[in-house]
Amino acid sequence: MPPHPPAATDRAADHMRTAIMEGGLQPGEQLVEAEWTERLGVSRNTLREAFRHLCREGLAEHQRHCGVTVRSLSAEDVREIFTIRRALELPAVATVTSPIAPHRLDSMRACVAAAADAAKTQDWRAVGSHSLRLHGEIVRLIGSPQLDAFFACVLAQLRLSFAITPDEAAFQAPWLDRDAVILDRLTATDAVGAASALRAYLDDSERGLLARFPAPQLPKP
Repeated sequence: MPPHPPAATDRAADHMRTAIMEGGLQPGEQLVEAEWTERLGVSRNTLREAFRHLCREGLAEHQRHCGVTVRSLSAEDVREIFTIRRALELPAVATVTSPIAPHRLDSMRACVAAAADAAKTQDWRAVGSHSLRLHGEIVRLIGSPQLDAFFACVLAQLRLSFAITPDEAAFQAPWLDRDAVILDRLTATDAVGAASALRAYLDDSERGLLARFPAPQLPKP
């Protein structure tokens, strides 16, 4: 039997989640019911259930008298995201003990190539989106659809943290070559080299994002 098509609620949530991961929705932005019911062609009840999905995934929040808004992340949220990334991405590259399936490598190469093309046109938001997709492809090496779905939410949260970077070009540019290095090592079935490059990548990325948060205010004596 063919798989059942996703429910309207799931389709609506997927659409908004993708918009967040691609940078089309920013932290603090209000999700207006009238606009989204028309855009998605769903009922208000369906949309409200989709909103609840996003809230459970940490991508939106319901505020009294304000409705539903895209969530703003804290430095602590970023630390947790990178804890999850290390817990999933590093074991994923460790599974590469034999050549990766051609279709999976093609998907990874497409992400890296699309990021490079976007950089040529100075579309740094797209560069970030393609980089996120590459790391989603890395987790797919584990072979768990449930982990893939969970990690898609984590990547969408990560995209929200990019909003604190005033110069997205300066933030995204360094990762282009480093993503390519990770892919090269995976292509060569060099799990150890890929893990080393990825671990340094995650450490530097986390450090760079955290440095963009304002320093915590110490209590006055």
